[in-house]
This record gives sequence, C-alpha cells and structure tokens, in this order.
Amino acid sequence: MMCQNKRRRIDVIRSRTPKRAAQERLYLKRRKEWIIGKPCAAMPCNEMAEEVHHARGRIGSLLLDERFWIPLCQKHHEQVHRQPEWARTQGLLCEKGKWGSNKL
Repeated sequence: MMCQNKRRRIDVIRSRTPKRAAQERLYLKRRKEWIIGKPCAAMPCNEMAEEVHHARGRIGSLLLDERFWIPLCQKHHEQVHRQPEWARTQGLLCEKGKWGSNKL
C-alpha cells in the first residue's frame, strides 16, 4: 500500500482469528505432504509440482479442501493467475460463479 502524501510503502498487517491461524498451520503441514511426487497438472508440462493452486480460492474451509487443490510448477501457477481464461480451458480454475464455493 502506498501512502498518498509521502510516496512510501506501508506494509499492511493482516490480523487473523485463532481459528484461521490453526487452519493455516494445518494447511502448511498437509500441503507439504500432499505435494510430494506430484507432477504439474498443466498440459503439457514435464516438471514436478512445487506449489498448490486453490482452484476455488482459499476462503474459509476451502483452504483445507483437497478436492480443489491442484499441483502446479511455479511457472504454471503464475500463468494461472495472469491468464484465468487459459486456466479455465486447462481445468485449473473453476467456472465463473463458483469462486469461493465448495459445492460441486
């Protein structure tokens, strides 16, 4: 965030509830175990996955919902966020209107 008057960067500190902090700790542990040995889901890619993409977001219980986790290499994870329409054609991002929903 930039301060309007002084043109300097101000870091925004996000507060989280104890429940969310516990979810994030659990997520970090589960992600580390889940990603092991998985190839990047983007086609065609011969790299091993390094990151977990959350196809429907990370809000609430979606953070821990492995049904919507997608293993990606760093290059393709960045591409998903830069090119959401491409990601949808690859099945790496949910359809419009389903973001933030855990309903199939």
